[in-house]
Amino acid sequence: MPAGKSGIPTRRKFLAIASATALVAVLPALALAADDDAGAFVRSLYALPNLWGDVTADDAAIAKYLDAKLGALITENYAKDDPESALDYDPLIQAQDFDEISATFIVDKETDTSAVVTAVVENFDERTHVTLDLTRTADGWRLADVLAPDGSSLLTELKKLNASG
Repeated sequence: MPAGKSGIPTRRKFLAIASATALVAVLPALALAADDDAGAFVRSLYALPNLWGDVTADDAAIAKYLDAKLGALITENYAKDDPESALDYDPLIQAQDFDEISATFIVDKETDTSAVVTAVVENFDERTHVTLDLTRTADGWRLADVLAPDGSSLLTELKKLNASG
């Protein structure tokens, strides 16, 4: 029987189209699931080649990675001319320099609106931990604060730096 009359090619086409349609419908849901994962957001920060430099590279990066409050404080700080008022280290690694860092992450707490993630970072054979406070915005997770190993807050530090210069 010729292929056109058996119905098999038509059935295969239908199944292929139905499968492709289902995949297209599922992909946005998978992307949303990744955006909804606080751990995935933090991993994306530490995957950036220049870490904090990429997080704060420009207004678009600041909007993509930082919440409005932290973003405004960073923008204000970077506009200062006084070197004594400048943030002079990478808060994500608690150091000025880095090379081939490795990091592991623990999601300590996650709700619909906030999360706390601990990053254990190894840099130049030194290990430190950083606590990242996240907030969920309409556009996804954003970094709201960074806590150093001693519990000091990046928000508090930026407020003091910005007031001093």
